[in-house]
Amino acid sequence: MDDISFAPIAFGGSRHLGATSSERLRQFILAVPPDVKILLPATSSNHGALAVAAAVAPRAYFFHAPPDLPIRQGLPARSVACLRALAAEGPRPLFVCFPGRPAPPNLVPGRSWVSCGSGSWSEIALALGLGISVAISPGIEAPGSFGPRVLVDAGILHLFTLLVRGRLLQASLF
Repeated sequence: MDDISFAPIAFGGSRHLGATSSERLRQFILAVPPDVKILLPATSSNHGALAVAAAVAPRAYFFHAPPDLPIRQGLPARSVACLRALAAEGPRPLFVCFPGRPAPPNLVPGRSWVSCGSGSWSEIALALGLGISVAISPGIEAPGSFGPRVLVDAGILHLFTLLVRGRLLQASLF
């Protein structure tokens, strides 16, 4: 196993986070060193994962949907823009996601957006398809089709499932 660090980092997840996940997300973002770039899909909501992330990380780069798009197209557009930018930023991008439910059956990673009834899982599938490593909040199982994984037992990533394209890695956060 290789020891790597991740940068830049993007965050995403459910609009309906519980108190434990909200606090875990807040602590995660606060642990990101100031020199690590943070990317976020913009949110107009005052609840959920993106609202928590935006409140804690005002230095983040925000991605907005074009204003003329209907909301059903705008939400995926901002996520796609954010994840494509994250993949281009390299060298070791990480997408940290807090989905609110298990993955839909038969979902597989891909290089384009797949609407699957869950924006969080659509983001995860796209991130993996673009070669981005993904950390999924504790207690949520990823499908076997999502590739190599390791339960991380160190630092802020404690108990996250880390999905890595390619080979298993021993993760250190930064």
